[in-house]
Amino acid sequence: MNGTTMDSLSYELYMGEQDAEVVERWIKKVEKTMIQISIPEGLRVKYATQLLSDRAMTWWETVQLRRAIETLTWSDFKTEFES
Repeated sequence: MNGTTMDSLSYELYMGEQDAEVVERWIKKVEKTMIQISIPEGLRVKYATQLLSDRAMTWWETVQLRRAIETLTWSDFKTEFES
């Protein structure tokens, strides 16, 4: 991709902040980026989880222990993430 296109994409890490506004803003940015770069539905959870760090990664590791993540949809991920 050229520099102009990349500049408009958001690759913001989510560290696990508990602020609802931060969570909502991060989800919106990730969704916008996935649409812009045409991430297929089946790969969206994998893409988003690559952007998790610190407490958010710890949370994701616990989700993986209790859910079959292979079948986790983007909608399921958002529900888990927002709760």
